[in-house]
Amino acid sequence: MSKLEGGIFSRPRGKTGGLVFGAARTQQGKTVTSRLLVIPANPRTPAQVTQRSKVTAAVNTIRQIGASTYSTVFNRTVGQLPGFQSLMSAITKNEDASQVLSAPSVLKAGSLHFPNSFSVNSTVAEEVELAWSAENVGGSLGTDVLNGFIINANLALAASSTIVLFDSNFPARDDTNDAIDASPIAGTGDTVIGAFWFEGENGTATEGLLSPVHWFSQLLS
Repeated sequence: MSKLEGGIFSRPRGKTGGLVFGAARTQQGKTVTSRLLVIPANPRTPAQVTQRSKVTAAVNTIRQIGASTYSTVFNRTVGQLPGFQSLMSAITKNEDASQVLSAPSVLKAGSLHFPNSFSVNSTVAEEVELAWSAENVGGSLGTDVLNGFIINANLALAASSTIVLFDSNFPARDDTNDAIDASPIAGTGDTVIGAFWFEGENGTATEGLLSPVHWFSQLLS
């Protein structure tokens, strides 16, 4: 029902019956307008259904990655987009019609050095093995810590497919290797997508600094 919020001498707003009242600005100021109420069609074409499914899977995954990560690590990494939108762009552009994700390209985030050599492997069942070089260049320190997450590439499983790594035991740059148990999210023969970056440790000269984010794809043994 339309309303006269300022009494009988005010402009109506809202809808009554089949009419929708609004306001348009002319050279003389705002004037009351009305139009027929039209309910938008929802044809649910295959392309629309596919796109909605992709967006839903991406949103579910990003929510699990968490605001503390996407609002800092991924902020403004795609153009000038905020973290959530940056990740949405990266994931939806690399997600196929079946909601299967391939590794996005590097997102340019931060100035801290990322190792010249960084490898991902899986020689132990349902495990992701990481190895990296420990050169300290550009002000980076051996105490810088590795952070990141892995995702089951099948984003249709996003309700339970994302884990954040190193919650309690962050490996340092000088450690040069680590292994992650992927069994909570994926099994042998599944593909996982990983995103990894280095952060300055609290209380050191690199505190608050981030390296670029690198993405990897790995088939699990």
